Amino acid sequence: MKKFDLILLVDDDSISTYMARFFLEEIGFSNNTHDVPGGEEACEFLASNKMELIFLDINMPILNGFEFIEKAKNLGVLGDSKIIVLSSSQLKEDVDKASSFEEVMGYIVKPLRKEKIEIVMKKFDDTEVMDD
Repeated sequence: MKKFDLILLVDDDSISTYMARFFLEEIGFSNNTHDVPGGEEACEFLASNKMELIFLDINMPILNGFEFIEKAKNLGVLGDSKIIVLSSSQLKEDVDKASSFEEVMGYIVKPLRKEKIEIVMKKFDDTEVMDD
């Protein structure tokens, strides 16, 4: 399984962020995680930090996850970042909208669990094999 040096967690729920950090670091998927409570802060962070992977909640105040993706693309700070949506929403509309963004590699319904991470992360391993 691919390992990332730094992962960005964008979520206004501190408990969800804590759990995500725990699982990502425990399974050895991330050397380090950085978290921000919303889309505005994520855009600011990305302005000076390149990210390979972002875990993104969609239900946040001020700037929701979908608005964040659009704003980050418009500002040019998203770069080649890949996004995994991490949301409590199970609505088909949200899943469909998330999959309409080419940057979104997966959709995980909270709570985050090791098995869910491993399923989505397999996409990164498959992508690497195809690129070789």
